[in-house]
Amino acid sequence: FTLSTNSSDPIRESYANLLRDAWAKVGVNVTVAPEKWSSFVDRVTRTHDFDAFVASFASTVDPDLSPLFSIDAAKSGLNAGRYLNTDVDGMLSKARGIYKPEQQQERKDLYTKIQQRVMADLPILPLEFSKNAVAVRDRVKGFDASANDLGMRFRSLAYTWSAG
Repeated sequence: FTLSTNSSDPIRESYANLLRDAWAKVGVNVTVAPEKWSSFVDRVTRTHDFDAFVASFASTVDPDLSPLFSIDAAKSGLNAGRYLNTDVDGMLSKARGIYKPEQQQERKDLYTKIQQRVMADLPILPLEFSKNAVAVRDRVKGFDASANDLGMRFRSLAYTWSAG
């Protein structure tokens, strides 16, 4: 099969080559196909013309991963594998609508259920979680720097922080 990735990211190309080499050891023939970013994104999100691909997803500190797993995102978004789970979709929609401070435990519980279901179904295979350096001034209170990970992270944390 062909393993696509974007040619502008040497780390992704390295991952693709490592995967190719590992599969070769068990008799699977993989061709790595790096291509320019615009073509890669079009192939993955619009035409869905790929066998497999190596990419990354950077999210905010909010645990909502609708861009990766919602049914709407399967049409023209980052849900390139077309993960279509109506239960997950309903929970994502409900959780996105929860914003009041007194509802944060309910929101956290929903995201925990979503993430458990997604990890059980495994529509994508997480290969690596980024480590980032985060600097926070002393006057910022209640901020968990370890949870502020801009790499793809399956998390269900609620954040409450403020600057004094």
